[in-house]
Amino acid sequence: MKEINYQVEMIDVLHDEKTLISGLKELRGVISVNVDLPHQEIRIFYDETVCQTCQIEERLHHLQYDFTLRR
Repeated sequence: MKEINYQVEMIDVLHDEKTLISGLKELRGVISVNVDLPHQEIRIFYDETVCQTCQIEERLHHLQYDFTLRR
């Protein structure tokens, strides 16, 4: 299992949280998605043998969120 964190612009309501969780959990290999609205961050745990970072980032683009990788 691997973890990746993103700073996501303009998330501040429960609707954004639900959209991100449901949209990302549809990806095969995504295990869990945690959204921190006050800090505008998301933490994603995934199986890297099934899901790649580029797939997660493509989905974030598809959901129309601007993001940056947190290290």
